[in-house]
Formats: sequence, C-alpha cells, structure tokens
Amino acid sequence: MSCFPLFSVIVPVFNLERYIGGTLSSIVSQTCQDLELIVVDDGSTDGTLKICQGVARTYPQVVRVISQQNHGVSHARNTGIKASSGKYLIFVDGDDSLVPDTLEKLKLQLNKREPDVLYFDFRRVTAGEKFGPKKEDGIPVQISEKDCVLSKLLDRTIPAVAACYRRDMMGKNDILFDESLCYTEDALFFFTAVRMAHKLVYYPAELYYYLQRQGSATHSAGGEVWKAGVELRGWRKIKAVLTGDRQVTAVVQRRIREVQMRIVFGWMCEMKNKIFPKRKNGV
Repeated sequence: MSCFPLFSVIVPVFNLERYIGGTLSSIVSQTCQDLELIVVDDGSTDGTLKICQGVARTYPQVVRVISQQNHGVSHARNTGIKASSGKYLIFVDGDDSLVPDTLEKLKLQLNKREPDVLYFDFRRVTAGEKFGPKKEDGIPVQISEKDCVLSKLLDRTIPAVAACYRRDMMGKNDILFDESLCYTEDALFFFTAVRMAHKLVYYPAELYYYLQRQGSATHSAGGEVWKAGVELRGWRKIKAVLTGDRQVTAVVQRRIREVQMRIVFGWMCEMKNKIFPKRKNGV
C-alpha cells in the first residue's frame, strides 16, 4: 500500500461483535486495494475490539484500529477523519457492508471526474437476508447542488455513508460530524459537504448494503419526545446551512414542522399516561 492511498475507509464501531467481522471482510476483500481501513472502537464492552484487532493482525499494511472511550458515533467518525491520509473519505457503519467491487468502480469515476463529493445508491437489507441481483448500474452524472439537496430531502434518504468526500476539501472547510447530535448528524454532515463542494457527481449504482435491524443507532428505543427534540435541533442547523434558495428552504421548513408535530403529539401522549396511568389487568 502506498503512503497516501486513494481511499480512507472509516468504520466506527460499538458492541457489534455479531456483525463487525462481515463488515471488515467486505472492505479488506475489495477488488481495489488502494485503501487504508481505519476502525474506531468507541469503547465496546463485548468482543468487538478483539475481532477488529485480529483483522488488523491479518492485514497490518491496510488496517489500523483505534480504541477510545465511548463518546458516540460522531466523535468516533471524527477520530477516523483526523487519523486519515487518503484522498477520499468513505464511511461504513460497523454492521453494513460494501459490494465487492465498490472501490474499483468508485476509483474509475473519481479519476475520470475528480469531484469533491460523489454519492451513490445503497440497498436496505435485513439480518440474514441473501443478497439477490442488484439493479443495473446507471451512468454517473454531474449534478447541481440544488438538485442534489432536493432529491435527498424529498426521498428522505440522507446517510453520510454511500458517498465519497475529497479529504482536502473537507479539511479546508473544517467539516466534521456534529458531536452534539445523535440523530440527523448524517444529514447535517452530508449537506454541509454538498454546500461546500465545487463539483458534485451522482452515481446511480447500488454499492453499499445498509442493514436495517432493531437495536441499531437509528432504530433503538428511547424517549420519542427527546429523540424528536434532538432531530429538531439538527434540522434547524441544516436549515442554517441550506440558505439561499426558497424551494429548498420550504422543503426543510416542512421537515421541521413535521418534527415539531411529533414533539407535540409525543408530549400529549406522555401527559395522558401520567394523568391516566394504565392499571394492572387492564382495569
């Protein structure tokens, strides 16, 4: 591996011993090996760290494991960013995986088009699902900031994964994950990068498997009002980033109103349960 690889693949992980082996295997077995793999263990208390260290011993020229106290996924990703040296950053969650030729296909497009941000499609999968044939790859297209933002806002798929970010552009604009957010941090990061990018490319190809499971960060149980409150702060920050276009602002404001309604509804339900608590045996 060269001193400065094309890709820095950053994997934050916390208590994912059941999944992390498959995730790392999908990365180290890529048909394109022009990469460094930075795994940031965020204070796991199960066997996750041991598995990661085992992979690092097998692939010492490619894999680097950083162990830190638990600070959350945004802090873990930022740790990976600061430790990276690749030309482009890619984020993979610790229970997701890449298609075997993801990096090879991305390398071809990055060398050809040299974008600041290249984003692509992903497929939602469930645990144990057998991956069937994915849809045929489309033709990459350069896209305007407005069209990119509107398409992502309207189809409601805004993960920071399933994208490549030019590292020097991100560093020049001090773009990191907001560590005060545990929801909507992906969307804020993505839209901030899009706003700062001079050249955007959309590649209509399913190159990432996004695992849907109970217990993941985006599906874990918790106070609905509290979660909606965090989302509201995130969307207000997104609105501040995406200023300047009335159509975009209107769509963001609609998302803000939806979250506000969830807060009101959730608060009313909580008050009802306090005033009229459920009794045993339905009495």
